[in-house]
Amino acid sequence: MIVKGYYFSMIMLSLICSGIYLFKWRKHFDIYYSALFMLFPMMNVGYYLLAVAKDVGEALTAIKIYYAGGCYLLLCIAMSVFSLCNIRLNRVIVFGILSWSTILYASVLTAGHLPYFYKNVRLDLSSGYSMLHKEYGPMHTAFMVTLSCYFAISILTVIYGLWKKKDAPVKSLIVLLVTLILSMIAFFFGKLISGKIEFVPAAYLIDAIAYLLVVERLALYDITGSVSESLVEHGEYGFISLDLNLNYLGANRTAKDMLPGLDDSRVDMKIQNEALSGAISSFVDDFRKDEISREQFYNNGNHVLKVQVGYLFDGNRKRGYRLSLMDDTAHQQYLTTITEYNRNLRAELSKKDRMIEKLKEKGM
Repeated sequence: MIVKGYYFSMIMLSLICSGIYLFKWRKHFDIYYSALFMLFPMMNVGYYLLAVAKDVGEALTAIKIYYAGGCYLLLCIAMSVFSLCNIRLNRVIVFGILSWSTILYASVLTAGHLPYFYKNVRLDLSSGYSMLHKEYGPMHTAFMVTLSCYFAISILTVIYGLWKKKDAPVKSLIVLLVTLILSMIAFFFGKLISGKIEFVPAAYLIDAIAYLLVVERLALYDITGSVSESLVEHGEYGFISLDLNLNYLGANRTAKDMLPGLDDSRVDMKIQNEALSGAISSFVDDFRKDEISREQFYNNGNHVLKVQVGYLFDGNRKRGYRLSLMDDTAHQQYLTTITEYNRNLRAELSKKDRMIEKLKEKGM
């Protein structure tokens, strides 16, 4: 009863996570995230149905349900990791990987009919819940090798992203690295801890919670999420996003061209260029006083930039700050020219006034 209750609770909790994801869903999320939140509860349904199966036929049906997650879930996790690290795979490679996962799942569907995935199966009901004893076929070996590759690729990609990719979100990658390691331990070593219960559903529930945290920040990392893409990427305005602690979240190409120091900044970390970081902090501090977006100016050595600060919203929540930048050099040079002209004019008029006063004094 405890085992069945455990599996049932995993279904309910994973469904809650999927419901939260649907509530938070944004159209710019990659399809892999939606697939994950569909597969998490599906896998747990399979584990529960296996625990309550009354015969081999029901048990095999349950197996085919949770192997749908097994064949595709880790693929989706790997693809989401690539996405977070801003690594784009060739479509041919993606199609090939997806096709191979589909071949693996097709072999799962032969269980009970052909000896490719399982050679023999036997149902044990002696524990008060059903356990399926299997003799594995060659495609199960291929499945395990594939899963090992998905785990290894995902973990190595996260490490690469943390090491090399400055535009990869540090906090989200660390969360995924921890959950990947926990999932790998649960999948490959869980049965060594307890031969009666699978820890994989609990591990994937932790994954679902972790992905909710990732999704929570995705809209902040995406600089094009709340502004027209064409305007953001190639327009005359630069945009910089910061969280409430002034950690760098992202910038468009225009802002990086205006402020070369941004190229050395890591997502989720403080901006490394001290002069730029100090200037941005002062701009935000001025905005915080009364939450009025004033025009402020920053001289980067070659250009004068007009800066305005506003809140970065996720829905109705204030999640950080967005700085908009515009090259105001020409206007500032014009103002400087006018100011200099007026100064020279006043000086010239003052000089002439003094000359007139002197002439009057001489009686001329």
